[in-house]
Amino acid sequence: MEINFVAQAVWYGLINGASYVIFAIGLILIFGVMSVFNIAHGEIAMIGAMFAYALMTYLGLNYFLALPLAIALVGGCGVILNRVAIKPLRTSPLSVYLSTIAVGFILLNGDIAIFGINVYRVTPPFTGRAAQVAGVVISQEAVLLLLLGAAGMVALHLILTKTWLGKTMRATAQNSTGASLIGINTNRVYDSTLFVASALAALAGVLIATVWTVSPYMGQRLLLKGFVVVILGGMGNIMGVVAIGLGIGILEALFGTFVSPFFREAFIYGIMIVVLMLKPEGLFAVRR
Repeated sequence: MEINFVAQAVWYGLINGASYVIFAIGLILIFGVMSVFNIAHGEIAMIGAMFAYALMTYLGLNYFLALPLAIALVGGCGVILNRVAIKPLRTSPLSVYLSTIAVGFILLNGDIAIFGINVYRVTPPFTGRAAQVAGVVISQEAVLLLLLGAAGMVALHLILTKTWLGKTMRATAQNSTGASLIGINTNRVYDSTLFVASALAALAGVLIATVWTVSPYMGQRLLLKGFVVVILGGMGNIMGVVAIGLGIGILEALFGTFVSPFFREAFIYGIMIVVLMLKPEGLFAVRR
């Protein structure tokens, strides 16, 4: 019986971890290309979930129409964010840090003004009886989350490795001045980076809202967890972020199940502190 509890906790951890991975990769993408952190990234994920909820609730769209539309809308918001709060201040990372904090609070309070502080859930496209596999309860919503998360990762990989946009993003990340000298429009690259990163954040937010719930404050918690994943995974290493994100999800689920659900956040942050004391650059840091 205890084996079943462990397996169930691991399954729940994989679900959460998949969302952490998608969210954290957006953070890494912005930092890798633009060398700044977007502190409003959590609120971007939150408004993605809220957009999907509003499109389904008030416009009557089904899930598979609301999801891409919400992602596209939030991607456009990312471009606006870049033009207003990041691009004019990019030469000063501290200024970008402060400006994106301000944007995050604007989005948070704007969402509270519109939707209140209530908790909502994005209705999944199908509801059915959960299946049991080797004693583990597997819901259709959770399977959908993993499939859509995997699809998002594959799409990002193809964009970065097979398209002209991906090549220009990688070139700009390596040397923005050199990229400009060979004719790459770095301003367009930065807009595209914020679009893709914000779309990933929106996808993470909608997937979390499908399996769990969405509220105005979900972005702050997600941002903190995303930074844990990015820091432990090592800046610039996407595969390291994938491994750490899934591992963090599993560890917190096991700790919450068998030790205490009230201290699982402290447990994860404690792990981060210990790892940084032993390896400040992260477990899978990429050396440049």
